[in-house]
Amino acid sequence: MSARRPRVLMTGPTPPPVGGIASVIQTILDSSLRDTYEFSVMSMSEVRHTARNPLSRVLNSALARGFGFDGVVSLES
Repeated sequence: MSARRPRVLMTGPTPPPVGGIASVIQTILDSSLRDTYEFSVMSMSEVRHTARNPLSRVLNSALARGFGFDGVVSLES
């Protein structure tokens, strides 16, 4: 029986349009890391935060863990 891969929620912009952070996310998804981690992506292409709020990051992390994710990666430009 194989061990469960850690589940990671990635948030950030995804293509289209193809750009810096969206390309990084796609590169991670296409990399050999997918053999070690189970990635889920929440596209934030249509959502732009006017200010980076540390409290919202903590709340998002807690929410993701409540849904069974082992970690959260939030990529922003």
